[in-house]
Amino acid sequence: MQAQNTHSIDWLMTLTRALFTPFSFTAPLTLLLILLLPVATTTASAADIFAGNTSLSPAFGSEFLPVNQAFVLTDTPAKGGLRLTWKITPGHYLYKERMAFSVTGSNASLGEPEFSIEGERKNDPHFGKVTVFHSDVSVFLPVYFNSGTEATIKARYQGCADAGLCYPPQIRSLLILNESASAATAGLTPARVTGMTSGGHAAGTGDKLTELASLDSANSITQFLQSASLIMIAGLFFLLGIGLTFTPCVFPMIPIVSSIIVGQTNPTVIRSSLLSLSYVLGMAITYSLAGVATGLLGAGANAQAILQSEPTLIGFAVLFSILALAMFGVYELQLPTGLRDKLTATSNKLSGGQLGAVFGIGATSALIVSPCVSAPLAGSLVYISTTEDALIGGIALFMLGLGMGVPLIAVAIGGGKLLPKAGAWMDTIKQVFGFLLLGVAIWLLSRLLSDFVVMLSWAFLIGTMAVVLGALEAAETAPQRVVKAIALFLFIYAIMLIIGAFSQASDPLNPLSGVTAGDNRPAVSEQSDFVTITSSKELTLQLQQSTRSGKLTLVDFYADWCVSCKEIQKKIFAAPDIRQTLANFHLIKADVTRNSPENIALLKQFDLFGPPALLFFDKNGSEIKTMRIQGDISKVAFLHILNTMLGSDG
Repeated sequence: MQAQNTHSIDWLMTLTRALFTPFSFTAPLTLLLILLLPVATTTASAADIFAGNTSLSPAFGSEFLPVNQAFVLTDTPAKGGLRLTWKITPGHYLYKERMAFSVTGSNASLGEPEFSIEGERKNDPHFGKVTVFHSDVSVFLPVYFNSGTEATIKARYQGCADAGLCYPPQIRSLLILNESASAATAGLTPARVTGMTSGGHAAGTGDKLTELASLDSANSITQFLQSASLIMIAGLFFLLGIGLTFTPCVFPMIPIVSSIIVGQTNPTVIRSSLLSLSYVLGMAITYSLAGVATGLLGAGANAQAILQSEPTLIGFAVLFSILALAMFGVYELQLPTGLRDKLTATSNKLSGGQLGAVFGIGATSALIVSPCVSAPLAGSLVYISTTEDALIGGIALFMLGLGMGVPLIAVAIGGGKLLPKAGAWMDTIKQVFGFLLLGVAIWLLSRLLSDFVVMLSWAFLIGTMAVVLGALEAAETAPQRVVKAIALFLFIYAIMLIIGAFSQASDPLNPLSGVTAGDNRPAVSEQSDFVTITSSKELTLQLQQSTRSGKLTLVDFYADWCVSCKEIQKKIFAAPDIRQTLANFHLIKADVTRNSPENIALLKQFDLFGPPALLFFDKNGSEIKTMRIQGDISKVAFLHILNTMLGSDG
């Protein structure tokens, strides 16, 4: 029985740990040091973390700070207007006389700015006698709406470093919504900030915890990173990682970790904890490495998109299928005896060799199995690529990976603690996890196959699992009756999946949606309004057509292997009210499935790291960056954005 328990994944573990054995227990720490070494050399030294200042003081190096680190601008909606706050890094100052505020258009007007402090007089070599701010300063701007639903406010400012550098003037644009636009008379109205352009900083919400909890797109993540302290970034990205537990980012990894624990001989809680922790550290450090690579190389360092090619997905689906068959006892997969014994003997000389193998599997799974570019991930990568702040991005993504790993560790510890030590139950548990591994294979291939084939695949898998668990057999004991009840439920669910497949349903979690939708199901022609393009040249031609037709444009960055992209298509684009509103837009689908050089260039053109992403363009063919959406978005939020776009255009 023990040989059966270990042979199922022993061959993969042996190969992998042969690569990672030199790291042993120190593999995670070693890679983390390697990860942070180039960051330390490029940024020289971190400032006071607890004060929230992650910049470098000029006293520690000859290079000056970038302007967005010397003066960190945030904004907060206030009663009757807007409050702007500049966090000024020590050794720098802002000119009061160089601050100016204006409104674009005639929709609104501004009152007299109110400064939080007086400032100090200075005989400046550049501008003579001026008033400057060496410490943080806030400005309250009264906003008066005359008409319309929104207005754009421009804030201009300029500052210098005490060491002698004078920065060029900076301009930040803020889109303000008139929340009292429906009132009978116009007056002083509280403004709500929806975004910033021209390299703007955080869109204020007053409370950072509330802001991060309500994020719908990567833009807000990027803005948050530009103003929050390092400890706040680390803590909140850890919470975001936990929040991604039941998304396509994490869910496929659960059966992998569970099968590793099942494959152990008499797994203890401590052993299960160490194995799962090694897996999670491998995953987290891989994400962090992606952040550092992006900081050094820019948007071109999108390893995950490269690994989402058809051959890679098919190869890993086959691998998980082979592992599943081994869990069923069909094969005893192992290396040739001589090679296996040699590798095992070598790895056993160092304790923790198997932990290194699991660490390697976790690192690989982070790139191959996790199918999504979520809003936290996309926002972090955008921030890193534009600011080259690899330290902040690397730490943020590392904490995101650790947060994503919390449920994996919980499942592994719970599973390892509850697993029977011997007997027929162990074979049943191995078979269950074999089915779960086959589910991972279907999950991977679902990015490439039609909905009909995917639904039938799930039906066959779950139906077979139900039969193996005894759905059609007599139950004699109480435990057997419980298992049979579960098996019967799975068998009925498999039948529902078959019905769903033939009724054009596409969601395995809602298999009868095709039956219940009836005539309300959108026709194919209604879902084919998007013009598909694959290159920048084709996009340019389509935008020119939009300009001639006088329509706003929506560009949907899509890939067949992107699970979130398909969810957006099925649950948002197919909704009747969304379809009706989209009729007012020129619709373009940027298909980057093949990850060809043209696809990569198209993504790089807009500093995107992968789908999903929704970009809006005005009637002149220019992107409205404040409305960019990366990652998932709710139907309600998307419809609100569409109506806002049409309202401002009209």
